[in-house]
Formats: sequence, structure tokens, C-alpha cells
Amino acid sequence: MLRNLLVIFSVILIELIGAKPSCGQHIPTIGSPLPDFELSDVRDYSTHKISNESFKEKWLFLDFWFKGCSSCIKSLPKINRLQTEFKDEIVFMMVGKNDIRYNHGIEDLYDRLRAKQDLNIPHVFDSVLVKKWGIKAMPHVVIVDPTGVVYAITDGRDFTSEKIRDLLAGKKISFFSHDDLDSSKYTGDSTPIVKSELRKWSGGRQLIQDIPEYVNSLKDDQKKTMPLQVSMASLDMLYKMAYVGRFIWSRDSNDSIYYKFYPNPILEIADSSLFEYDFKFNVGKGTYDYSLIMPVSFITKERIMETMQTDLRNAFGYDVTVAVRNVEVWELVVSSEKLLKKSKSKGGQTIVSENFAGGFFAKNLPFRRLIEFITYYISDGEPPFFDATKLVHNIDIKLDVDMTNRHLIKSALHKYGLDLVKTRRPMQVLIIGDGKL
Repeated sequence: MLRNLLVIFSVILIELIGAKPSCGQHIPTIGSPLPDFELSDVRDYSTHKISNESFKEKWLFLDFWFKGCSSCIKSLPKINRLQTEFKDEIVFMMVGKNDIRYNHGIEDLYDRLRAKQDLNIPHVFDSVLVKKWGIKAMPHVVIVDPTGVVYAITDGRDFTSEKIRDLLAGKKISFFSHDDLDSSKYTGDSTPIVKSELRKWSGGRQLIQDIPEYVNSLKDDQKKTMPLQVSMASLDMLYKMAYVGRFIWSRDSNDSIYYKFYPNPILEIADSSLFEYDFKFNVGKGTYDYSLIMPVSFITKERIMETMQTDLRNAFGYDVTVAVRNVEVWELVVSSEKLLKKSKSKGGQTIVSENFAGGFFAKNLPFRRLIEFITYYISDGEPPFFDATKLVHNIDIKLDVDMTNRHLIKSALHKYGLDLVKTRRPMQVLIIGDGKL
């Protein structure tokens, strides 16, 4: 099961990656009036039909999402709180992409989440506007001021009550800059043959690539010299890229590194302030840009990692080692053999609920895959999850709970003789210590 992330915390590319606005079509542009639009069948709002004219004298946050976007779904409780807090000044309008091919059932998914999370957010379902405005990545939030002018385009990661209060008070507020990623935008001729540069974040949009992903992108065109570019990365991300080759790893059972390498470096340094960063309020604080150019024929994962390691050592002087340490993890365990037997599958076709953020159902599911599903929507900030049951049979299971809430999932598992417990396991860990300069 593929888990997202470009970016720390989750921007997901939607299915129609190639969708582009047609020639002459207007798209939202910061500083310009919002292009005309109309949406029908609006729910949890005072009217069932909306357009540009519906929001005069109020701020409008048009929040586009789709059913496979875990970041979008995880943000719903926060958006709900903000809508409640600022209901007199702002309309948060959720726009769910409901194309039949990829997002069939998104309405039912939202209804289940609405009931379980007590959501009261104005929402509508539409796919035409997504295509018309050329939206490729979600969450995608278009912020429009009371005069109808686009104020910002963001993914909403840094929405806080404090920032929004300042916005309403007339202060100039910057939100995380959101730009759909498209490597084809790079068309320049890289004059330098070999060059690497590490600097404090320059204020551009966030761009973070795994090194294997970058290397593979060059295989299609050996004549093209496209630099490795990293923007707005925290220092721990850069160290993970330099020593592991990746800045994040998923809970997908096919991602072996998830079960071997602990996601968070251990800092054994006197002053860890350089590793402090902010993606919420003071966006970009404590982050860095990194770029690397070298001949395409010379590029390998190992050479890029060696170059990054040298650059980081020269810049910060830390000693870095990879060692095995006992670290905190979650384990799925059997708590009752008697209850567990009741979940053993009676056979038949394997069926898994298509939209399970609002509740998970599976029939004849291989037990080894259960851990993927029950942790899919849980925060990426949690320690790694392991299946410690050693069970190989198939199961029938129904967890009628909010699947973004670990506590509710844990409680629902008890019915099937299962539990999630915290323990410690030996894992490889990146250890960063003070160097001898």
C-alpha cells in the first residue's frame, strides 16, 4: 500500500498528473481575482448553489481533496475546528473530487467521517473545477480575500488559529507556498559540470526527492543534466538522505527499510537547536536548500550520498554513525486466543473496503496485511508499527471506527483478541554526535 509524501507531511499527487488547463483558461493566481466558478449541491451550508458572488465580505478557503489523500483526511478535524472558531469571518469549503474512475464513493466516505468526527464543514463534490483549474496535487487550498482576490495557494499544513487571527486582523501573513511539482519545468542548461550547494532556505516552495527516485528519473534521458534539488528540508531530512538515501519511508509491507531503519535520528549533541524547524507557524524556519550537479554518466545513488555526507560534514562538523539501538515501537499482539479464533476467515473471495478512513472492513484478508490497513491513516509521527503475532491465516474483520484515531482502533481490535502495545525493538538508527573540529 503506497503511502504518501512528497514533503513532510504529506502532499499527494492525484491520478490525473497530466491534466493541464486548456489554452486561454483562467486559473487561480495570487494577487488576481478568483476566476468565475459555480458549484451545485453544496451541503452543510446556507445555500445549495455557490459562485464567486456568494462570498463577498467573507474570506473563502476552497479546500480541494480526493479520497486517496490521507493528508486531506487527517486535516478534516483541524479544518472543522477552524470553521467553528471563525464561522462569522471565513467559509471553509471542502471540494471533493468525485470522478467515477478514481474517486467513486467519496461522498459515502465523507458521510462516515462526518458522523464519526462530528464534522460541520460546508462541502461539495465536483471534478470539473479540478480539471478546469489544472489542480494536480492535494490538499490544494485556494484562499480568497473578501474582495474576491486570491490571497494564497497552499496545502494547509500551517493553518493555525493564531495565523488566521492575524490574517483577519489585517496583518500580512505568509502561508506555505504550494506549487504542483513538475520536473519538466527545469529546462535550463546546467553550465557547471560538478557543483553542490547547501544554504539556508531561500523562500521557495518545498521540494524533496528521494535519491533513488532522482537517479531513476535520469535513466530516461542520459543526455539531460538535471540537478538534484532539495528545498525547505529540515536538517534531519538532509542527514537521512545523505546516509540512508531517503527522507521518509512508508508502512507499506513492500518497503523493507521501514522495518529495519528507525525513522528518527538520535541526537547525541550538546546543542540540538540546528535541528529545530517549523512547518506550521513560522514556515521554513530551520530548513535548508541543497542542490547537486554532476555528469549524468557519473551519477549513482552511492556517489550522491557520499557527496552529501561530505557537504554536511564540512558545514556542521557532526560525526555520524549507523548503529543498532533498542528503540520505541508499536507491536500488534494477540491479547485473547479465544476471541482471535472468531475472526478466522471462513474463506471466499478477498474483499477489502474501498474507502476505509471512516471504518475498515475486510473478508478473507491475509493477516500479514492487517497492519498496513489499520495504520494507514495514523500520523506519520508515530513510532514504527510491527506485526508481532506471527499469524499466517486469513481473517474477517470489521472496525467501525474513525481510522485516523489510534486510540479508537486499539479499542476496536480488542473485540478480535488483538491489541497495539508499545515496546522496544533493536533497529538500525542514524546517530548524530558532536564532531571533533
